Amino acid sequence: MIKLKDLLKESSPGFENRQFGDPLPTVEDITKKYQEKNGIKEENLNEAPNIDIVRQWDMTEIDFMSGIKKIQQMMDKTTGSRTSSQILDKAFGKQVSPLMDKLGKLINDLSATNK
Repeated sequence: MIKLKDLLKESSPGFENRQFGDPLPTVEDITKKYQEKNGIKEENLNEAPNIDIVRQWDMTEIDFMSGIKKIQQMMDKTTGSRTSSQILDKAFGKQVSPLMDKLGKLINDLSATNK
């Protein structure tokens, strides 16, 4: 197992040339430097191509649901019983499904007002 103290050293990105009292580097700072160094341009959400938000939500929801099904199948195969996946299914139905329904309704309402 790799320990955090082995990963974070004074030579880690963002720490080189750091003087006493200077602020610690953040993930955002390091990411920005990396993107500048490698010529990666981060797209701003406002500059992103215009994608129909409802269609994007539908695709995301389908991907999420298929991911949950795969996890359930893996749990069943690992444990040899459906108990774990049934617990996941029950929790999903009580907590995640209502949240996804509300988010879907919000996206549909938002899309309707922007037409």
